[in-house]
Amino acid sequence: MLSLDGIARALGGEVRGDKVRAPGPGHSAPDRSMTVWITSDGNDITVDSFANDDKMACKDYARSKIGLPPWEPKNANDDSIIKRMSARVRKQDSGETTKPEPADEPVAETIVLPIPADKRPGPGFVRSWRATANAQEATACVVTDTLLCLDEIGVAEGRDAAAAVYQLASGVGKGRSARDGSIRAPMTWRVLTLSTGELPMAAKIAEDKQRKAYAGQAVRLLDVPADAGRGYGLFDNAGPDGDPARLAEALQKAALSAYGEAGPAFVRALMDMGQEEARAIVVELVDSFVMEHAPADADGQIRRAAARLGMIAAAGELARTFNIVPWQEGEAEAAAARALADWIGSRGGTEPAEVHEAIAQARRFFEAHGESRFESVDDSDARPVPNRAGWRRGHGDGRVWLVLPEMWKSEVCTGLDPVATAKILAERGMLKRDPNGRLQRSERTPGGATLRVYVITAAVFDGGSDAP
Repeated sequence: MLSLDGIARALGGEVRGDKVRAPGPGHSAPDRSMTVWITSDGNDITVDSFANDDKMACKDYARSKIGLPPWEPKNANDDSIIKRMSARVRKQDSGETTKPEPADEPVAETIVLPIPADKRPGPGFVRSWRATANAQEATACVVTDTLLCLDEIGVAEGRDAAAAVYQLASGVGKGRSARDGSIRAPMTWRVLTLSTGELPMAAKIAEDKQRKAYAGQAVRLLDVPADAGRGYGLFDNAGPDGDPARLAEALQKAALSAYGEAGPAFVRALMDMGQEEARAIVVELVDSFVMEHAPADADGQIRRAAARLGMIAAAGELARTFNIVPWQEGEAEAAAARALADWIGSRGGTEPAEVHEAIAQARRFFEAHGESRFESVDDSDARPVPNRAGWRRGHGDGRVWLVLPEMWKSEVCTGLDPVATAKILAERGMLKRDPNGRLQRSERTPGGATLRVYVITAAVFDGGSDAP
């Protein structure tokens, strides 16, 4: 069992409270820039440096002075998940083909916002959404190949948020000219972005009345509800004190004093494993996650999101294998699977986002203008309708709306492909085709003329065949 007095003697430092202040590696004897304290189990140490020395180098130095063995990751070959993945890779290399093995029954879990793990203090690691495009580029470059934490999307302007989603996902900054007119090399980065906020991304973008969220933005920044469904908000339990608020406060305080070790340790363990083996194992873990957790009929957008969450699950399982985090086998995978299921549920199903948007936009138009802008065919004494979009006929579930082609293109399908939208509605019984299967029908209008129109049914209000 370690003691503070023994650590102080070994490091040439002094005990201060529950910590030891001692000289860091390469520093003079009076230096007290390195802080060491004993972990809760009494068998290991945690190290911090106020001189911005490398945390892992400080920890290795302190462990050697105290007499502890050098830190090493847990042997990956002893771990069941990694062992299975390694076996699959070897079989594939030998030409054999195998079906992904089903994962062990996972523990019910949910995604929890990670505590910052960087060499810098926590408050400097979490950035704000309230920034210009140039500032976001510079920030992404600073944290490239790590995690970009953006706090509270609500403080951003809708226009800026819309541009930032595409910009951060693309990994390439704006093209700019140098003073001599030549093209400057653009900034590049590769980050995984984690955002918080009370508003979904689509709602934030919609605050700018001239813009709307597109499918590409929705799949680049996944809106996952921060609710574990256990009655404790974000958490799946109330913590040791039975109070989720106190648990959140404890995590915030811990993030200010314990950081900068997990990330470097994870990278070091990957390097020890070897680049080719690590790549092959991660690819297998991601492919297995997508095959097991993405619905069989899922659209490509769903599979793309599943692959990203699968990579997060793979990182979590590897971190557990390397003995960096105290999780049980399958917990990281279960958490990522829960996030995927919640995201699919919040977006309305496994169909492409463009399908949901087309149906929703058509439904909004007829909810707003179904009576006021469509002249009644059944009432010969009805007053003329200003700014007419077409005609309406029938009552109740048998009512239909006859929409003029140009009104269909310019108003019902604003910002959408009018032909694709008509096909989507027709496939769900919300639009009636003509006897030859064409999207427009020939219908007689009150003036006696026969016109080609789009015929919308009352199913557009209840969702037709897309209703749950």
